[in-house]
Amino acid sequence: MRVRVALALLAGALLLICGGSAGADPALRPDPALRAELLAMQRADQVERTGEGLPYGAVLPPSQDFVRMLRLKKVIAASGWPTIAAVGTDGASAAWLVAQHADFDPGFQEQVIGLLTPLVARGQADPTDLAYLVDRVAVNRVRPQTYGTQIRCRGGKPSPATPITDAAGVDARRAAVELGTLAQYYGELAMMCAEIGDEQPVQ
Repeated sequence: MRVRVALALLAGALLLICGGSAGADPALRPDPALRAELLAMQRADQVERTGEGLPYGAVLPPSQDFVRMLRLKKVIAASGWPTIAAVGTDGASAAWLVAQHADFDPGFQEQVIGLLTPLVARGQADPTDLAYLVDRVAVNRVRPQTYGTQIRCRGGKPSPATPITDAAGVDARRAAVELGTLAQYYGELAMMCAEIGDEQPVQ
């Protein structure tokens, strides 16, 4: 999972400086309790996938992806997508991770894309998160990817999970959403694929 530096509530502060009123929009009000809950979801997600923090030899706990998705749906129904102003950069990305791993409900993932797209334009969601989710839905729908973020390990090497649209222009599209080049990305994943083996998706 990509490591991020938390820039908590920075966008909310900028809105106030520029004359906006965070109090006028519930989605822009800081919500530390929700941020804490989302970060706890993120930690649980990683424990279930990597065993991070578990005693050596412990069995991975069962996946709770579906339960977390249901909770995120309730949050969205009540107050909209968790914005950077409301839950910080790290909390917003934790919410994205729940949607990213809701592969059993691509319709919900597509709904989240619709929510994130205008928020990215307003600086209230991470463009990289959106790019990863766009590709995730494409793979789940067996369609070409836009950014090449979703890979499988084939022959011990990273390979696109589905073909990439306009492969010649992929690095320009990646740069626009604050991603490095595809070659750099594959270089970062090469060792992991060598260990995982063949035909394994990268979560």
